[in-house]
Amino acid sequence: MNAAAKTAKPSALTAAFISTLSHPRLSTPATEQDVQARLFALGFKDACGRCCGTGSYGPLSVLGGKCFKCNGRSYVGVRLTWDLLNRVRAEVSAEILNAYADRLIECKRAKALAAGAEKRVREGYSRTLFMQHFYGLDSNGGRNREAAPFSWLAYAIHANEKAPTEALTVCVVRLSRGECAADDVLAAEAAVVRARRVQDLAFSAAMSSGEIEADQRKVAEMKAAGASYDEEEAARRAAWKRADELLSLAGMALGE
Repeated sequence: MNAAAKTAKPSALTAAFISTLSHPRLSTPATEQDVQARLFALGFKDACGRCCGTGSYGPLSVLGGKCFKCNGRSYVGVRLTWDLLNRVRAEVSAEILNAYADRLIECKRAKALAAGAEKRVREGYSRTLFMQHFYGLDSNGGRNREAAPFSWLAYAIHANEKAPTEALTVCVVRLSRGECAADDVLAAEAAVVRARRVQDLAFSAAMSSGEIEADQRKVAEMKAAGASYDEEEAARRAAWKRADELLSLAGMALGE
């Protein structure tokens, strides 16, 4: 929308909606789109006619089949009418708008907490023993894969953080949809931190015992000998089994 459209005087109907939906703790709607957005947030919305309220429309290969009309939300904004205005005036009180302002504040706080949690998890990744061993610092402070030989055992231990990290991502998405609380995100972050503590201890034990180095040699030897897929798969499975043992011991040592 161009600047002229934004500053254009709203119609009498839109102006009436703006007056009805205004509150000291809320920003004042300026356009019809602002009014429709606030009405949507307050529950005045219609089921999407394109996807019949399912949120999905089209092939799954295109953004998981998300309906582009409602952006996967299942609902669309309502059309402004005088009848709707009378309904809004009857149903939306100052107390409801005040509660909505509280929700916005909580949502802003929750999003800030979520962003902080994601940032801390992202920054903490470079400090794990796995990353420090296999990835060196570049001139920009980032980490790039070193020339250290590959190890099935090392990567199997490293996988300990995959599930909690993915759970944190899901939790952040659910928070953005209002489906969980900020405390859930912080709990998911704590789970990642715990997983990395166990991972670091297991990785340190495997390094100290020489198991990582021995596994690196084994991988290199099998590759040089042209080992079959079945042989490599057996070796991988053995490495994952040993990783599970090391992680279990590390968890018990940490009381987790």
